[in-house]
Amino acid sequence: MEIEASIPPPKVRFNRICKNYALRILQMHENHPIRLRVSSGFPPFINGIELNWSEFLDWNETEDSQYNHIISESSTVSPSLRRRKRRRISKKKQVSQLFRITASIAKLLPSLKIEEISHKEDTPWKENLNSLINIYISELSKEEEAIQYKNQIQNLIKYQNVNNLIIYSDGSKCEKTGNLDAGIYYTKNYAMENSGCFSWNLNSHMEVFDAELFAIEKAFKLVLNQISLFTKDIWIFSDSQAAIQRIQKSSLNAGQSHVLAIKSWAEKIKAKHQINIHLNWVPGHMNIKGNELADQAAKKGTELQKISTEKYISLSFIKRKIKESALLEWQEEYAKINKGKFYSQFQYLPRWNAYKKIVKKKIWSAFI
Repeated sequence: MEIEASIPPPKVRFNRICKNYALRILQMHENHPIRLRVSSGFPPFINGIELNWSEFLDWNETEDSQYNHIISESSTVSPSLRRRKRRRISKKKQVSQLFRITASIAKLLPSLKIEEISHKEDTPWKENLNSLINIYISELSKEEEAIQYKNQIQNLIKYQNVNNLIIYSDGSKCEKTGNLDAGIYYTKNYAMENSGCFSWNLNSHMEVFDAELFAIEKAFKLVLNQISLFTKDIWIFSDSQAAIQRIQKSSLNAGQSHVLAIKSWAEKIKAKHQINIHLNWVPGHMNIKGNELADQAAKKGTELQKISTEKYISLSFIKRKIKESALLEWQEEYAKINKGKFYSQFQYLPRWNAYKKIVKKKIWSAFI
């Protein structure tokens, strides 16, 4: 039934809930009551409980790792002495269930440089980006929008006396290495002598969504350095609707740091220059020159040996890892159980979406 309805067993669901709550703690305010009850070593802040860690397990320590440590210390002595020594060594205690919950994602964090959330900026009276930037996402199809975009660019190129700064941003993921890359291509009225591109290697602990936001942020930073006295309009194009939609909100979710940085750059630009800033969606893979060049710049990031110092572990990356670990746990549990004659003939593995060949209607809706 769990395979047909795609409903994981209670144990798997419970462990996933615990991991998601640990992810939620990462996003809490540093003075939140729950945040103050976890270990001071739990990222991204350094506040929290300080205990005698020789007696208690820290958030990223487990009873298994402690047992292995005791065994390694006693490996050089005889088995009888090893047993007596193990009895004499007192094991560390678990502080609380909250520590167990935070420990559930320890293996999913390659480092402690986690994306931070700013609670100070999440206020209803704060000015949003729509008041600083003209944001536009077309409702047309990709084909229709590509035609409209090309007509728009032709109109911009006609007036050579007006200096339009045009920037394309893109983020991509290398399937071979798993690294995320970001790239931007800029030009002034499509003149070759006033064009260029930049690339970044962001390592593998982010999502394409984060790389797209990173590239848009770098585009705004570039604007401040490329503006001239004759610049009237800034045009920034991205093929990621999700990234553009995220920029319009400063909510306490993944990508907030990029949204706040973009807002800061936009305010600096507006303070120095009386110009219009446009952020538009452009359809990807539609033979649009600027977008293709930005895509090439992003893919060049894979070739860079130096990984950007601005890399971090994104919240969206952790969320995906939690989902993957839950599915792996479910598959391992399913492999252990005894299956009847009916199900033994199928070679299906658990997955989040029900198999259409088996389930003709959504059986899971009757259980959830």
